[in-house]
Amino acid sequence: MKITKNTIIIALILMNVAVVAFFLLMKPDHPIPPRGPKEIVVEKLDLNKDQRKKFEGLVQEHRSEMKQLHEEIRGAKKSMYRRALDFPKQEDSLLEDLSEKLIAVDKHNIMHLRKVKKMLKKDQLPAFNKMVDNIDRIFHPRPPKPRQEGPGRPPRPPHNN
Repeated sequence: MKITKNTIIIALILMNVAVVAFFLLMKPDHPIPPRGPKEIVVEKLDLNKDQRKKFEGLVQEHRSEMKQLHEEIRGAKKSMYRRALDFPKQEDSLLEDLSEKLIAVDKHNIMHLRKVKKMLKKDQLPAFNKMVDNIDRIFHPRPPKPRQEGPGRPPRPPHNN
């Protein structure tokens, strides 16, 4: 039996179609949404239905107030840089104004956490305390680690700018 070039091409095309069909059929119907901080908190604290509803309200309130604080910070920074360059003697007072706004963000976050803690049951408090100890990982996850070069991996090409 002689295999011709056309037979090989047809076989390769059919295999490619089969692989594409496999991946299309195996794709989940609903994409899995990424878990944000809110979902992580609900899971870690094992909130019941009523607590979830209260928590959702607290989150909406918190986001609204944080949005306003961040807008104030952006405006203060924009103004500060221009004014500090034009009036160097005002730099310290401008930085102090900005630092007060940044401190207000953390104060607001602490108040929000107190409200969340207040709605919890006694048996949920250990999970809350553990969550707070690792809160930076929930709200500011680490970026992926850079790829390690090693045996079997080609070196990265030089970065040219």
